[in-house]
Amino acid sequence: MANRDTEPASSDLTVDLPEAFERELREKFALEGEDILDTVREPDMEDRLVMDDLELRFFQRYIPQSPAPYDMLVYGRRLDGSLRVNMAWKIRPGFLQDTHSDSPLDTLEAFGRRYGLEISLPGGRERFVLNRTFELDPDEKGEGLRIHNPEGHEYVQQIFTRTTQRGGKTVIDCALAMCIDIDVYRAAMSTG
Repeated sequence: MANRDTEPASSDLTVDLPEAFERELREKFALEGEDILDTVREPDMEDRLVMDDLELRFFQRYIPQSPAPYDMLVYGRRLDGSLRVNMAWKIRPGFLQDTHSDSPLDTLEAFGRRYGLEISLPGGRERFVLNRTFELDPDEKGEGLRIHNPEGHEYVQQIFTRTTQRGGKTVIDCALAMCIDIDVYRAAMSTG
């Protein structure tokens, strides 16, 4: 299982934000690389989630852009003193008022539940999975986690799992799983 805690930002943490990825974020979501870097370097809030050798870091910062301020939510995987950015999102203030989040992971959970596609997993469907373990019976087929996208929307998936065999069963330890429906997210952002 993963451990969740808060740790202050490391001033020597370098950020890996490849130019092509930064360009895609700017073109698809109007995100500026400098806002992403500032969010990691000087967050208002941060969390981390650790599962064995996987360390995920989550950062949130208010961006007072006029006329439409927002919170920047950035998360990535820490590797050898560097943060490899996995994704960044703009979160409108109205969304945060509705969710009452106290941490970046709370914000991400509310975000995933609002804009996520359903993911099938043993025992049902969910839009956001955090720090859970699932067992598959030997006769079950498939991967254990499956994304449902009946309308064929563009999406971004973030799934961090480890699969092992224990006691004759396949066990999936899931640190984080969500699949954001980009079409629904962009529509919500365009209406403010």
